[in-house]
Amino acid sequence: MERTLRLEVANQRSLHGVYDVLAEKSMRRFSMVGCGHYNRVVFGGGVRAWKKVEPQGYLVTYYDVGNHPVWLTVWSTEFPSGDEVSLWCETERFARDFNRDTVLISEDEEGGIRYRFCSPDRGTRAWVRVAPDGSSITGEHTEEFFLGLVKRWRRGALELEAAHFARRAQACAWLDAAFGFQPEEMPESHAVLEAAAHNALKEPFCTVPLVRDQAYLDYDPKAEYKKTLCAVQELLEPLGFCRSDHNFYRLWQEGTYMECFGFQRSWMRLDPTQEIRFTVNVGCGKADNYGKERWTAKDFRAFVPCLWRIGPMTRGHDHWYELYPGADTEKVTAELIDDLKQVVTDLDRRRISR
Repeated sequence: MERTLRLEVANQRSLHGVYDVLAEKSMRRFSMVGCGHYNRVVFGGGVRAWKKVEPQGYLVTYYDVGNHPVWLTVWSTEFPSGDEVSLWCETERFARDFNRDTVLISEDEEGGIRYRFCSPDRGTRAWVRVAPDGSSITGEHTEEFFLGLVKRWRRGALELEAAHFARRAQACAWLDAAFGFQPEEMPESHAVLEAAAHNALKEPFCTVPLVRDQAYLDYDPKAEYKKTLCAVQELLEPLGFCRSDHNFYRLWQEGTYMECFGFQRSWMRLDPTQEIRFTVNVGCGKADNYGKERWTAKDFRAFVPCLWRIGPMTRGHDHWYELYPGADTEKVTAELIDDLKQVVTDLDRRRISR
């Protein structure tokens, strides 16, 4: 049996700005969620937690942006242990998670260190093993793996047979430097994770506390959003509104006048896979104001000519509705329906008084 110590993920397409998300994504296979996902940004500033959680694990990344690194280093309390076959499978799965060349570094029962290399694009696998005492280093196919790396780290096969060291740590440090891993002398995994638990790591370390929460991962925001739109349709159809995808409209005076609601989703989300933030744009007006003879259904399939947001019309400030694992969809929908009723009344008043 071997236990995984850390991962190295190649910086082939710039990890800057997304490295922590990529690392956390790989942890979802173990039903782990970053504790920060239980926080919500509230209107007017500040953060509130919709669920109090205590960390059950940690994930740490090391990414020194200033040094233009070739690799991102990842530690976690949730890394797997297993035999030769299972750890090769894990290496390949992590490589697919990141969609980048990935190295899984593990320790066997004898104290030897194994480096497993996997390239998801090229289907290349290579390995290197450091003897428990550092006296010998063996490996296969490293040349093929290096050829796929960024240009300044491409090289031929390492002369492993000529490498002999007095200690295992010296041999691993030599390998890390040859591969371009950072920093030059990699800290021990247990020391990194212990420091993470005490919030003692600073940049370029990034610490992500984790918690097991399968219910969070099972949440389907798209399905909940669909429920909300169906409730809106039930409200607006009897009032003469037609639906076109995520937009609703009704026409008056043989199509020369329209009223519409355009649902707009935000792309600024903490966890795009588990939440949806949306607001409603509101519009009304004569067709000739927009250079048209009359409005038709195809005018509302994509772009919706809107003048206002629902928030300022009902609350005096911009407002976004949120669907996420801690939200009550029925409550969010009821809040939206109340706001829409208020705006429909306002639209009726504007149409009659014009």
